[in-house]
Amino acid sequence: MDFALSVLYLTFFFLYDARLALMASGFILLYVLIVVWFTPRIFSLMNHVFYKNMVALGKFLDTLLGIQTVKLLSLEQLKYDEWRREYRYTLNSAMAAEHQTLNLVALQRSIFFLQSNPVFWWGAYMVFNNALTIGQYVSFTAYFYTGYGQHEQLGWSGSS
Repeated sequence: MDFALSVLYLTFFFLYDARLALMASGFILLYVLIVVWFTPRIFSLMNHVFYKNMVALGKFLDTLLGIQTVKLLSLEQLKYDEWRREYRYTLNSAMAAEHQTLNLVALQRSIFFLQSNPVFWWGAYMVFNNALTIGQYVSFTAYFYTGYGQHEQLGWSGSS
């Protein structure tokens, strides 16, 4: 479905202006490639965070459920320190993975905005030179943003 909508939006681009559509298509293709390249890494980091959080929760439950045995053996402080060390390690590991995920997503969004600016500037230049009407430009930009969303979904679905 995303692929069909992507083709439909690209067709709409070419109905407005071929030069502007070629420029937009090039940037969209580059963006989809970047999304496909980054997405497996982002999913891997998200799974790593989930796994580390589950490890910390599992250790906590082991400590909590074994508290009677620990009390009988007078190992409370030892078990507490062990759980605390493990929790600190998994929390730091999860936070590092989350930080990397946020950086990759921020980089991906920045690339989107940096790529869309030349298309909008070129379109505005075409309006200024009467090669495109303001209505066509506004419609093109609306389709461009909507189309970018479809292309992003296509990139996410193609890489999972």
